[in-house]
Amino acid sequence: MLPEWFLGSGLTAAAYRGAQLLPTRHGQDYAGQIAVELAAAPGLVYGYTAELDTAAHLFGIGSEQWHAAAGNVDNLLTHLAEALPTNAALLVTADHGGLNVPAGARLDLDADPRLTAGIRVVAGEPRVRYLHTQPGATADVLATWRELLTCRADVHSRQEAVATGLFGPVTRGTCRGSATSWSSAAAKRPSWPPATSLRKRPAHRFSRCGHGRRDGNPADRLRGLTPCRQSFAKLSCELIASGRRL
Repeated sequence: MLPEWFLGSGLTAAAYRGAQLLPTRHGQDYAGQIAVELAAAPGLVYGYTAELDTAAHLFGIGSEQWHAAAGNVDNLLTHLAEALPTNAALLVTADHGGLNVPAGARLDLDADPRLTAGIRVVAGEPRVRYLHTQPGATADVLATWRELLTCRADVHSRQEAVATGLFGPVTRGTCRGSATSWSSAAAKRPSWPPATSLRKRPAHRFSRCGHGRRDGNPADRLRGLTPCRQSFAKLSCELIASGRRL
């Protein structure tokens, strides 16, 4: 069970391949719908709510909107636990923790014309930007971004990103175009800032929260754990950082 706007995306198809996907809508009885599915037949029902994560990215952890979203998640879990069949088990986890990004650490690409010179389209999302360059401008864009964002971002050409395995296995049929890729590598260095273009996105689309945790590199501390245990470790980090108990 996923938010209805998740269905149909390539990421959803890759992550949940083989599952029967049921859309959920705002205001819908999410807990009741899960209980109905469990009562219909034995099986595993997976549900996801994006409310807390969305509030963290848009308004920051600890904001009024974030606290309201956390309260809504608490209520959802309470109702879900009450609605479950007696022979059902409930497992609650989170895929990451979060750290607020100070306003001064966010990058507005439009504030420095050198960062938009030679760029046709800025794609991707605030933590990982994909720069589609004008014909013949790729080398200049690479040089400029590497110079201006030294120690703040890793900047790769498409060929370099593919060759170093940033995208995993890549086939020739899926690797086309001449995009320059800027990867902020949030999983490796969560303090690196998000970047956005205010001309193309309103100010609130800055990512005010990045993935990570306060005590260092989560990838190093979770290395060697199974995926399931990684999820529980990340959940513990998020609850400790937020000061809440779900």
